[in-house]
Amino acid sequence: MEAADLQAIRVSLQQVPVDRVLLAVMVTVAGYLLLTGYDVLALRYASLSIPFRQVLPISLSAFAIGHNVGLASLSGGAIRYRSYSLLGASGAQIATVVIFISVTFFLGCALLFGLSALLLPGEELASIASPLLMRGVGVIALLFPAGYLIWNSDGKPELRAKGISLSPPGMPLALLQLLVSAIDIISVSGVLYLLVSSLHPVSYLLFLGVFLLALVVGAVSNVPGGLGVFESVLVFLLPAVPLPDLLSAMLLYRLLYFGLPLLIALMLLIVRELCINRSRINEWVKQGFDWPARIIPQAVGAAVFLLGALLIFKGVIPFDVQSEERFSGMFPLGALEFSHMANSIVGALLLVIARGLYRRLRSALQMALILLLTTVVLSLVLAESGGFVMLGPVTLSLLLWLARGQFYRGKSMLDQAFGLQWNLNISLVLVSALLLGFFIHRNVDYSNELWWQFTIDGDASRMLRAMLLSTLVLCLFGLTRLLRGNSWTGTGESDADLSQVARILQFTPDSYSNIALLGDKQFLFHPSGDAFLMYGISGHSAIALGEPGGNPDCLEEMLWQFREFTDAQNLRCVFYQITDRHFPAFVDMGYSFTKLGEEARVKLASFSLEGSNRSGLRYTRNHILREGASFRVVPAIEMEALFPRLKVISDAWLAAKHTAEKGFSLGFFSGNYLRHFDCAVIEVGGAVVAFANIWKSGGKEDISIDLMRYHPDAPKGVMDFLFIELLLWAKSQEYVWFSLGMAPLSGLEHRPLAGQWHKLGNLVYHFGEDFYNFDGLRNYKAKFQPVWEPRYLACKNGLSVAVALYDTSVLISGGLMELIRK
Repeated sequence: MEAADLQAIRVSLQQVPVDRVLLAVMVTVAGYLLLTGYDVLALRYASLSIPFRQVLPISLSAFAIGHNVGLASLSGGAIRYRSYSLLGASGAQIATVVIFISVTFFLGCALLFGLSALLLPGEELASIASPLLMRGVGVIALLFPAGYLIWNSDGKPELRAKGISLSPPGMPLALLQLLVSAIDIISVSGVLYLLVSSLHPVSYLLFLGVFLLALVVGAVSNVPGGLGVFESVLVFLLPAVPLPDLLSAMLLYRLLYFGLPLLIALMLLIVRELCINRSRINEWVKQGFDWPARIIPQAVGAAVFLLGALLIFKGVIPFDVQSEERFSGMFPLGALEFSHMANSIVGALLLVIARGLYRRLRSALQMALILLLTTVVLSLVLAESGGFVMLGPVTLSLLLWLARGQFYRGKSMLDQAFGLQWNLNISLVLVSALLLGFFIHRNVDYSNELWWQFTIDGDASRMLRAMLLSTLVLCLFGLTRLLRGNSWTGTGESDADLSQVARILQFTPDSYSNIALLGDKQFLFHPSGDAFLMYGISGHSAIALGEPGGNPDCLEEMLWQFREFTDAQNLRCVFYQITDRHFPAFVDMGYSFTKLGEEARVKLASFSLEGSNRSGLRYTRNHILREGASFRVVPAIEMEALFPRLKVISDAWLAAKHTAEKGFSLGFFSGNYLRHFDCAVIEVGGAVVAFANIWKSGGKEDISIDLMRYHPDAPKGVMDFLFIELLLWAKSQEYVWFSLGMAPLSGLEHRPLAGQWHKLGNLVYHFGEDFYNFDGLRNYKAKFQPVWEPRYLACKNGLSVAVALYDTSVLISGGLMELIRK
């Protein structure tokens, strides 16, 4: 394969006939209009009736951004979800549309690849792979559309998998699917074929097969737009086409089929921002352009990421001769070297800033505007007067300024979470740029002196310095985030907060809300001042404990208040230990539920020590009484004098259990905390040997205990005696329920078709006895014959569940090291 430099590519570009370029533009326009056929067919299958004038901008923008961002089903699917949901479509219908479009495209690829593999002569197939292998793969590919048509013939059943049923669309719609996808693929491949064949003759059937292979590899790579991957496959499988000709054709193809449609999609967003403040606007315009405002951060973030990647790639590409001559006559050499290195640094920073724009960070907006304007200045210094490097930053800066109201989150970029896919994309850009640089300069002998060579034609030296600086900037950013950790700790709690919480607790029907007085949480208060929600911060999660306390009428509004608060702080929103009484509110927020266990609650009106089934409790009570034990409830105002003795008991209990204090959802020994509550104590010989602080609810609806501890020298069975006496005392005080607390991982389903979490939880429950007495704790509570009520964790589905459970465990344990030790 021959080498190609920029001058050779420039010459090839100039040789492309103008009529071929115009024809390619016409095919591109026709192809994008044809793309709306995917949405039209999918909407018909999903039984959605949406006017074509509304489908057109949605479909064009979804495909334009999906082609450039990559993962078209997700990126384009997100646009369709936001757009079609505003037009009345349900989540299930939109999911059906996205799946239908993906299936339609796959069927077209399989059909055309199979036909090209079977129709191509053997000598042409041999340039790709073994003709026998290619024809075999082609036959397999044709089985998919053939099977799909058979499935759509009369009388074929629905497909069911994991609760999802798919009915056949019918033979007419199935044939239209194959027709639309086949014409689409022929048109998109035709754009590139028109450009390539104008410079070098090539068989269209061979080109189509290679194009489809490159398309699939580019999609699988997850690189935005398959950038670099798609081109590499074409270069590898079309060795007969001169490299300058192929590269010049692909550059034009990227501009016509990717760049211009993306620019048009971004311009639609700008139009939306300009129109949104107009007092009077036509209803059709409202419906046609209402969706872009919701996707500005994602679209601009993707464009900024591509610009950053382009700047890094430019750092490894040599200057052409004309640029060198033009530059040498305008600026000193030092300005060239500085601008070149600064360009690479800006490119690396844009890769990072793109994530912040995607997450709507105000700080990312400010930094992006500065970097984009810096890019324009550097482009002028480097004598680049046109192209995306000039037009792109100006357009993106204008778009960001017009949409500045969309970036409302105040969190620092250093506190921003970067997922695996984002880190992988950044790494792919760096690795690809490095490989491209070494490929271009493969004829340059490496030596240590290259790092220090500063000459007008020292392209290899500039490439090495540019890649080093880009890598150092990204590594420095990652190291700073790692050392800094999560610096945001919330608003904190104050004495005034605790006083307000204590006042609200007097009419809160749930006694568990008393854990708010522990002093280790932050609070959100309802504007009316008669409800609160307690939460803690762990990692990048804001974890609300239980449901809001106070006025039940404020509950749903408090949940949304917390959801909006976490969104503004760019934190993961988690609700821990919630009941099933308010599921609709959480469902409306798009949350799923993970069962944590079951809480044991005793109906006090029916509790007594009479009957054969309570003989064990009667024996325990009589045994402890014979040991000389007595029970009493110490009022909160008398607790101060007991603290020294209770502290001794608590320390001895912790030492005997070989554990340490926890927090957040579990109380710990603190005088400031315990002085809020009455305390049940067991005394033997006038000395306290066991105690438990008492939580009371407003209206005597519910009562429970938190900190339960006993001295190792206390009589055996003293805690059973404490529970029995407390139950009898609470019943005499006319409370309705007594809570024995939650049994973790209790009550999970054992059926073969149960969810994965239930299966994993059951394994931990049965085989984790060495770490936690799951079964023993449930059996202990069960002897009081309680009613079992489930408790759940609510958060976004997917990996967020595992992260939320981890962050909650760290928060309860007091840190990662404490979690490992405990």
